[in-house]
Amino acid sequence: MTEPTPETPPLDPTDPDPTPETPAPVEEEPPAEEEPPGEEQPVVPSDTPCTAVYPNVPGVVCQIEFDNHFAFRIVHTATVNGQTYEWE
Repeated sequence: MTEPTPETPPLDPTDPDPTPETPAPVEEEPPAEEEPPGEEQPVVPSDTPCTAVYPNVPGVVCQIEFDNHFAFRIVHTATVNGQTYEWE
């Protein structure tokens, strides 16, 4: 039988898990990147609808109407042969 080396502690026969405990490596999160000053995005007021036009479907417009910061509805309108249709 070999003698335990100073680096390896002797095994305890009463220990149910005889593997030596080693601390888990600590993973550090990278620092959050800050946006450079100067380039700020404009704030759109909540009562301003966002409009999107579908280039593949002429006459169809999609608007997102904000009731507040958390509620909104999407309204589609289409004009076909002079008749306007609206759906959500």
